[in-house]
Amino acid sequence: MRILVTNDDGIDAKGIEILAGAAKHFGDVWVVAPDHQCSAMSQRITLKEKLLVTEYGIPSIAFSNEATHIYDTVNEYITGITEEIIKRGFRDDSIWNVNFPACSVSECKGVLWDRKIARSPLFQGSFAEEESDGNGRKITAVGTKKDLSYLSDETDLGAVTRKYISVGYVKSMVLMKDSTINIEGETDGIQ
Repeated sequence: MRILVTNDDGIDAKGIEILAGAAKHFGDVWVVAPDHQCSAMSQRITLKEKLLVTEYGIPSIAFSNEATHIYDTVNEYITGITEEIIKRGFRDDSIWNVNFPACSVSECKGVLWDRKIARSPLFQGSFAEEESDGNGRKITAVGTKKDLSYLSDETDLGAVTRKYISVGYVKSMVLMKDSTINIEGETDGIQ
């Protein structure tokens, strides 16, 4: 199996190193990442230019770690979760979505499968643009993390908030036909 590992945190991010290390147990691994931190910059890259999307139908798993400095839970669970996902198989119109909570292995309550996407933003506030440093615009989150305790464990954010690993499907705009995204971020043709 050929595996592409990518992120928006940059090639030197600890998370991509861990993910590539786990992926090599399943096949030939290629790593592609920006040379610096690019989180929350997707619109910076494509907002004023045309975006060409080519449908390849590649089976995909998206991994996310709530805490960028705690990796023991990721290390403990990533291989077993990946093995189970491969056994369960992939859908043509979806991406597996795995979210790790910001906690140690001893605090992690386990894995909850088939979680739905919470339709709630993680932060309350907005983004602010700072002066350019010559490498592009700097975008900073302004505001505070929302209290998500009201969310059900049936959702990805609710599960992660309660220290569970959340696994579920996300509809992929790239893999779905006749899907468009307008400049405000609203999605047409996606359920």
